[in-house]
Amino acid sequence: MSIIDTIISYMRSCPAIDDNSMITVDRYAMTDGYSIAPNGYTILKQYTRSQALVSRQYVISITCPADTDTQRRANAETLEAIEKWLFNQARKKNFPSIGKQVMAMTASNGMAYDDMENGYTMYQVQIQINYVEECDKE
Repeated sequence: MSIIDTIISYMRSCPAIDDNSMITVDRYAMTDGYSIAPNGYTILKQYTRSQALVSRQYVISITCPADTDTQRRANAETLEAIEKWLFNQARKKNFPSIGKQVMAMTASNGMAYDDMENGYTMYQVQIQINYVEECDKE
């Protein structure tokens, strides 16, 4: 299973995301759903010739109706609930099981990203996962 598939499974356990909600990969324009997209990869530290500390970033997008103040308030509460859940999971060291040694996870930059013409707004939160990667031996 790929890392992004593992993150999708992990996010399904978030109480703020309905069990029946669709979670796709890299589909920003969808309505009433969640999408996860890769957003960068950085080598933070080279430990030895065979290991490195790697940081992967992902963007979780939530597209919801936002015509009224009530809808926008509910959307903001959902975004805050997802951020809080991610924070609590990181604090408990309950990380996604990506098949690698996860060292840390953070959530950041929760925001309304795009006000769409169809009455929907896209909200986003970024997630960063730091883990130890085994490097190929040359």
